Amino acid sequence: MHSYEAMLLAMAKPALSGKIRSLRQIFKEFKIAGLLEAPHWPQSSGVLVAPKGVPMQLAVRLIQLVGVPPWEADVFDAFKAEYEADCAHIQKLLKEAKEKYHGIET
Repeated sequence: MHSYEAMLLAMAKPALSGKIRSLRQIFKEFKIAGLLEAPHWPQSSGVLVAPKGVPMQLAVRLIQLVGVPPWEADVFDAFKAEYEADCAHIQKLLKEAKEKYHGIET
């Protein structure tokens, strides 16, 4: 255990038992370490809207890996090509499955 962690642990035990002085000390250390500050998040309404004409699954993937729009044209084109190839592959697999299992009841 790091010496700083050991110090905090030693301060935490009496603080958790309600000792006011220990509480003040540990909160002072937390403040110095920046642990009491709320994280800064960009202000958002909490709703993401995909740009017009962009399939939602593609938009979600772009947001997860690249960030919110606007996206660079070359990045968007690469993701769109991959998305379209995946969709075509899925359609091919569905067609093959229907042909293979046509008429077979499960």
